[in-house]
Amino acid sequence: MRTFVFSLALLFLTFMVTAQAYSECPYGKPRVHCYVNPCEDWREQWNCANIPNARCVPDYCGGCYRRWYAGWHDVTRDCRPGERRRY
Repeated sequence: MRTFVFSLALLFLTFMVTAQAYSECPYGKPRVHCYVNPCEDWREQWNCANIPNARCVPDYCGGCYRRWYAGWHDVTRDCRPGERRRY
């Protein structure tokens, strides 16, 4: 019986850790599945012209969005689109 309870507890803890790692979105914004990475969609890929070191990070919370980061700082609101990137 102890082995069963221990196994059940271990399974529960594994599930909780996995669920927590997967759902990194805030409450009310469920994680969605996007067919295309928002940062790799060539039709809408714009660079962040005024912040040259900004990198695009996909955001799947509540939709298919892209966020711009300079280091660890979110600069999406400060970012002004430049020319469309050609691949």
